[in-house]
Parts: sequence; structure tokens; C-alpha cells
Amino acid sequence: MKKLFEEFSKSTKKQWVDLLTKELKGADFESSLHKYNEFEQLSFPSYFHMEDGTKLQQVPGKFPFTRGYTFENNDWAVGTYLQVQSEKTSNKNALKLLNEGTNSLIFDVRNKANFDLDVLMSEIGVQYIRTYFLVYSETQVQEILTWFEMQPKAFVGFYFNPLSTNTTLPKIVNNGSNRLFDIDTYSVQQSGANASQELAFALALGKKYITEQIANQVSCDDALLNLHFT
Repeated sequence: MKKLFEEFSKSTKKQWVDLLTKELKGADFESSLHKYNEFEQLSFPSYFHMEDGTKLQQVPGKFPFTRGYTFENNDWAVGTYLQVQSEKTSNKNALKLLNEGTNSLIFDVRNKANFDLDVLMSEIGVQYIRTYFLVYSETQVQEILTWFEMQPKAFVGFYFNPLSTNTTLPKIVNNGSNRLFDIDTYSVQQSGANASQELAFALALGKKYITEQIANQVSCDDALLNLHFT
């Protein structure tokens, strides 16, 4: 395939623009080749050239993007949601899903005041996957973190929104492989927000989570590591 592309000469962006201008036969270039999305309030061109691409390689974990945790690549995980009613049943379902290609498990334990992680996670190689929990209390977070501290190189994340109930963020210091607090703007989008508004809410809520943690004697770096965005 590489040799195939070498058979064709490359064209500059200026050559593209010159040809497009000629094809428009006098029509206004900007209005004809730029689209405007009324709902998102964004304008974007209907053509792109390689010269438009950024020259800066943005790799999480590499300078200046040193607060990311994914190195070399940014591969997506195949995640599956499991509502936990019975630890034994959920474990059986999780093992089946892992054998079928899932590599990220999302356990919903919000309706479980008490649950047995030894049973729920039995025979699951947590060091090879990403594990997330939907929780409703700091107690659940602490119990899960204590269990995962005994596991080698395991990643655990949480869908935990303590500020939604007007509670102070708990002081939990990150060990570098956890994501403790979830910034979720799904409800904002569902309420009619466009992309710009949703991003604004996400950034504002993220700032709130950071300042709350710093006020609770958590360092800025740890506070940032504690966040992930939905």
C-alpha cells in the first residue's frame, strides 16, 4: 500500500485551494466551503489537508502531557457493565465476558451496603484489565481501594460523584493507578446543552473537584490524578 501512494505526486494545500476556487466559478469561497452547525454554534471547513494537522505529537505521559497515565498509545478498552446483585453470579458473568473479549469490567454496587470482593473478583486477573465501580459512598471506595492495594499493578477507577449530594470530597491520596472521582456531564447533554456548553460544565466541575481536594490537604498533582471524565 505504501508503494501505491508513492506513485502519486503530493499536492500542497495552496494547490487544493486554487483548484477549489476555480471549481466554484466565482462563488464565495468561505460561505461555500465552510459549514455552520446552528445547535453546536461551531463553524468548520468541509475540506481538510494534511497541512492542517498539528505538528505536535500529543502522547499522554510524555512531556508536556505528563499527567496522563496511558503511554505510547491511547487504545480503547472494551468495557461491559454488570449490576451486582449476587457476587457469585456477577463473578461468573464477568469471567464469561472476559473470555469473550471484554477487557474492562464496570461493576455497579450502589445498591449493596456490604459485598464480598473476594467472591466478586475470584479468578479475575485484575492486573491485566481495567476495573471500575459505580459506588454511592466513601466507605465503599475505601473498602475497594484496600482490597486492590493487595493486587499487583491493578488499575481501579470509580464512578463516584460526592459533590452531587453536596458532601465534601474525601481525602484519598492516589497511588498513581486509580481514578477516584468521575466528572459526568451526561445529564447536562441530556438537558439540551450543546458541545461547547457541555465542555464548559465539565471544566467547571473539574475545577470544583480540584479546589475541594486542595482545600482538604490533597496536593494539586494528586487531585488531578484522582479525576476522570465521562
